[in-house]
Amino acid sequence: MQPRAWLPENLESPASRREIILTTGLSGLLCSAAVLRIAGLQEGVAFWAVVLLCTVLILLAMQLQLQGRQVHRGWEVDFQQGRLTPVGLVQREAIRIDPAEHSLGCYPATTRETGVSFLLELRHVRRGPVAALTVVHLTSRQFPQNLRILDRCVDTLAERLQIRRSGAPLPVGNAPHAAH
Repeated sequence: MQPRAWLPENLESPASRREIILTTGLSGLLCSAAVLRIAGLQEGVAFWAVVLLCTVLILLAMQLQLQGRQVHRGWEVDFQQGRLTPVGLVQREAIRIDPAEHSLGCYPATTRETGVSFLLELRHVRRGPVAALTVVHLTSRQFPQNLRILDRCVDTLAERLQIRRSGAPLPVGNAPHAAH
């Protein structure tokens, strides 16, 4: 088994909302350019305005992609040392895990039309929540299967950190999820 694991601040599905909007906008503009060209208006101002907008959207998409790769925020989990180290998280300090004092919980965070988000948090027996470790977003596609996998991952993480799991297991059978 690996001695370390990485928990990103946010586990989002591959196609984020902004990527979908950008792709839809770009597709619409490309279709507009094709229609203008078919209509014989490729020399007009409208055609070149559409071409310019397409170019700007492509550059914006490339910039967003580059920014997405540079963002590296979350928690590094060292199982051997029993330690959580924040990476890129402002005003957070490393946390030494005490098996008698800490637990790991996973709770529904938000419901959106595209799925449900779950918050994985480290809790202290007396102080309550210590750190939000990651937010996992599950889409409605294969939701029950992904929820079972998430539930097992939380169990495994708690076991490897040698702490108990707080709260009930995730409601695998009758889980709330977005409409298909």
